[in-house]
Amino acid sequence: MLENVTVEDPMGVEEIDAIVAFDRVVRAAQAGQAASISRLDAKRRRLIKLGSGDHSLSVIGELAMARCISPSAAGNQYGFAVGLGRLPRVAEIFASGGISEPAARAVVREATGLDGGQAAKFDRRVGAQLTGMTERQAADLARSITISIDSQAAYERAVANRRDRFVSLFPNQDGVAVLQVRGPAEQMVAVFNALKKTASALLADGDIRTKGQIMIDTLVQRVTGLETACGVGIEIGLAMTVGSLMHADEMPAILSGYGPIPPELAHDLISEADKSWIRRLFIDPVDGHLVDQDNRRRLFDRHLARFIAGRDVRCRQPGCESPIRAHDHIKAYSEGGLTTASNGQGLCTRSHTFKHLPGWMVTAEGDDIRWQTPTGHSYRSTPPPLIPDGRRASGRLRQ
Repeated sequence: MLENVTVEDPMGVEEIDAIVAFDRVVRAAQAGQAASISRLDAKRRRLIKLGSGDHSLSVIGELAMARCISPSAAGNQYGFAVGLGRLPRVAEIFASGGISEPAARAVVREATGLDGGQAAKFDRRVGAQLTGMTERQAADLARSITISIDSQAAYERAVANRRDRFVSLFPNQDGVAVLQVRGPAEQMVAVFNALKKTASALLADGDIRTKGQIMIDTLVQRVTGLETACGVGIEIGLAMTVGSLMHADEMPAILSGYGPIPPELAHDLISEADKSWIRRLFIDPVDGHLVDQDNRRRLFDRHLARFIAGRDVRCRQPGCESPIRAHDHIKAYSEGGLTTASNGQGLCTRSHTFKHLPGWMVTAEGDDIRWQTPTGHSYRSTPPPLIPDGRRASGRLRQ
């Protein structure tokens, strides 16, 4: 009589099969979500008549709050969903798990400038070869087909795209930030090669820094005109507890425009800068919110705007983490709203536009701000504690 034998799976075959199965489910869900966004867009287009506002911004704003993501991220997803809706064959392959979301996005991106007839032709040709392709393969295929359909239009899009140059800053961990530069490819390559050439020469002469350190120091020196990278003159919007200011505790400091940094690093920034100004920010000891700030630096103006920016930190639209670009009256000035901190909020440009579209309502409820969308969904925005530390007196009441 044969005994039951347990077959071992030391290499993890079952796990790989499960990962692949889950991946198909994820891709199907992403495709379904995109289809829902496309249908929402069609409904909102009918709701908001021409001249009453941009229906796409209304969709983006509601999508951002429903998913608790930034308007920028929601805008990217909206563009992908609407673009995918024009390519039914690509959407079908994506929903069946034949390609990943990055690959689908690459295809949609390349088809953006095509008209309806061209998009249908593009969809048929791409769809015949797309299944199983990587993101890079899908992008190369889509780009080649787009150019073959209308090479002149592809050239004009490339010329226009090269004009879209910008520099962005993204906070990173442990007192580091990422500077992103977008521009014509040959210029970006020239900058990188020049920095690399300088670093290689200095390393050959015995410089003890790493190649990366030399490249970033050289970039800072050449952009700012300073002799040394550490000589940057800065105004520091620096929030610290009394304890961390006096080296008595280890609560983080907050560097305006960046976020939490170690208190000792804050002291280093102050001591190492050739020129520095410090603006004191006062924090409520109970809930951690910013309640006031110094107005002692000469030539300081727009005190209220600076206070709102310091209190709100980032855009107050729920889910948005974009930098503040506008100081908005929660109750419109034209409707009798006062120019006060309690009636003010910091918003990014896009969120500032959302609240004025048909069907939107924004009201203040104490320190909170309530956003109601055209579908009737409601989202609440609470001012962030400037120092988000779990050790802060949880549940302690203000006497």
